[in-house]
Amino acid sequence: MLIELVNKEEPGSWVRIIVAAAISGMANAATLALVNSAARSSEQAGMATFALFLAAVVAFLLGLRYSVGRTSRNIESALCRMRIELANWIRRAELLGLEQIGTAEIYERLTEQTSILSSSAWPLALGLQGAVMLACTIFYLAVVSLNLLLITLGVYALAALYHVNRQPRMRRILHDAAGTRMRLFGLLNDFIDGFKEVRLRTQRSDALHAEFGRVATSLKDTTVASNLLSQENFVFGQVLQLSLMGAAVFVLPQFTETDTHATMASISALLLILAPLSHVLYAVPAYERADLAAENIVQLQQRLQESASKETTLTTDAWAGQPFSEMRLSELEFRRLDANGQEVFAVGPISLTIRAGEIVFLVGGNGSGKTTLLRTITTLYPPTAGTLSINGVTILPHNRQAYREMITAIFSDFHLFRKLYGIANGSSAELRSLLEKFQLSQKTQLIDDEWKTIDLSTGQRKRLAMVTALLEDRPIYVFDEWAADQDPEFRQYFYEVLLQDLKGRGKTVIAISHDDRYFSCADQVVTLDYGKLSSIKSHRLPKAVDIALADAAKM
Repeated sequence: MLIELVNKEEPGSWVRIIVAAAISGMANAATLALVNSAARSSEQAGMATFALFLAAVVAFLLGLRYSVGRTSRNIESALCRMRIELANWIRRAELLGLEQIGTAEIYERLTEQTSILSSSAWPLALGLQGAVMLACTIFYLAVVSLNLLLITLGVYALAALYHVNRQPRMRRILHDAAGTRMRLFGLLNDFIDGFKEVRLRTQRSDALHAEFGRVATSLKDTTVASNLLSQENFVFGQVLQLSLMGAAVFVLPQFTETDTHATMASISALLLILAPLSHVLYAVPAYERADLAAENIVQLQQRLQESASKETTLTTDAWAGQPFSEMRLSELEFRRLDANGQEVFAVGPISLTIRAGEIVFLVGGNGSGKTTLLRTITTLYPPTAGTLSINGVTILPHNRQAYREMITAIFSDFHLFRKLYGIANGSSAELRSLLEKFQLSQKTQLIDDEWKTIDLSTGQRKRLAMVTALLEDRPIYVFDEWAADQDPEFRQYFYEVLLQDLKGRGKTVIAISHDDRYFSCADQVVTLDYGKLSSIKSHRLPKAVDIALADAAKM
């Protein structure tokens, strides 16, 4: 997976990396061979040998620098591309799919796993160089002692078998560590997102902290197990190397005639193997970690792609140039199932007609399905049954995004962006007027397309979100209990002035509300109870009278 991932950045680059590593490895082996040969020679080494030595050093440095640099650039380029692609798939994903994946997995993959990949460049390049140098040194060993070569190859074959048998365990431990880190991220989110609730109840705080401690301990244990396994592999390789030297000095002479010169040459060759072997032993676990990290990132990308597979970008706009006139819900349903196929919650079937310029309140107790219905109406939750149509055109995947472009929404869990993304003329007189109207001009300003501050109270943040929504100027406005965090002045302004102003401009408003004293401000009050439509109280005028009044207003 790692090789495939990096090779996408520059096809064939691995060949050049391997060639550079090979040059570096052979040059390194040559420098050691030249030094060893000169040291054992009875004559003083000449300038020609020294020149060869310097040339080998230069080749070693250039080859290693290229292989490390190119590996690092390819990995970082791959990570940059994947981060951008992941962001693209996240923005195109369906809300349900994103909720199923969870923020903990996304953050873990984009931080921890990419960090593992990023830090793998040096050990991987060094391992490639070490592997070539190891091959060169083994060739040198073949010249010195064929018998010792056969013993060495046999021992290395056993070592490779030992490593292959332990590899599934290492991969399983690394996989468990990644899963534990995701759980830790999730608990950390609980601490931060639920901070107020944690501080208000000691038992909850203690229980959450205890759970965090258990998961942190589990992560420590899996990480230690992974490190110990890597260290055992390294130590095992070193023990094998020492055993080979012992075999060369103590065992081999018992079965074959060897002179002192041959024995010293064998020991020198085995000593030369130590450094590249260490590099290879260091690179193998680094490669396994990086390969698993690449696999985890690709799996996240695939899950996001699956979530976005039913999402079609703006390809068909059936309402181009046509003003919004009517929304119709016909037996609309949404049912959410868990991983076992059991129903978690459901809303519907609901039939409802909403005209342009109407104000509709969704009311009901907690858990009655108001927010779920609102998300279904906006198609953030795609309906599982029934139909939703605009001006007689049914919302389907091919025109869903075109329909969404008609809506601006402020949900109860809204996010306030630091910039007016996608809104032109953010510094216009209209913006200044809105900031004054919502008493925010002394709190923040738009400077270089960015809010001076968004560190505001909850009510002020909602008012700033409303400023953004009004600047978007869409035909349909969706509000999820916007007035809940406002003081009485702005609460009254919202119901009696702002909503009526939107209505007068022909905008349609669908809002969740608990303020029964203002229900008369709505054209329709839709009451839900346990996901079912309980009642519809209409304050709207008959359609014929409504049209007549509208025509009279134009005269």
